[in-house]
Amino acid sequence: MNNTCLKKRVNGNVGETKLMKVVKEKADLEVIKKFLATSKDINARNRSGFTALMFAALSNDDPKAIRLLLDAGAKVNVKSSLGRTPLMYAARYNTVEVVEELIAAGANVNAQEGLGRTALIYATENSNSQEIIKRLVEAGAKLDLTDASGNNPLLWAVKNNESLELINFLVELGINVEEEDKRGQSPFSLLQNCCSSAKLNSLLA
Repeated sequence: MNNTCLKKRVNGNVGETKLMKVVKEKADLEVIKKFLATSKDINARNRSGFTALMFAALSNDDPKAIRLLLDAGAKVNVKSSLGRTPLMYAARYNTVEVVEELIAAGANVNAQEGLGRTALIYATENSNSQEIIKRLVEAGAKLDLTDASGNNPLLWAVKNNESLELINFLVELGINVEEEDKRGQSPFSLLQNCCSSAKLNSLLA
């Protein structure tokens, strides 16, 4: 899905609280503290099931802002109407420091959303993917969890035309290159269609 479209979808302002807005707009920490002090419910949701922590995980790259919300009682494993957690949004869009804050607060690294995708699967689309994937795995993220279509993180990365460097990184972690999705496609079979034999052998050596 186009990243801009996804952000527009989840950033809709229907039912947003003032706290959600200042967090999303990366306001100064003192401003966030001010709205935290007057917030009636830090875990309030907008129409899409988003909380202030979800907005922060999606777009606020200051780990101190994440910590402020967590210390004030924001629920770390809350799910949106699509079943996505703050960690999933951070793994897809944010920094490893934000991911670490959420993990330290007890985020479930193996939670699955409505389509079965995990934070690890979403992390393959992040520009800082290797750092974030490494941290998720260190925290106990399972490499073999698949989404509803049978995609493991490696297969998802291959289908989304991610870099060969990332694909090699996932292979080195031990993800099965021959595990098939529900259509019978495997990372290996898909890579055969786009890589030369020499490059494929080097990649999977």
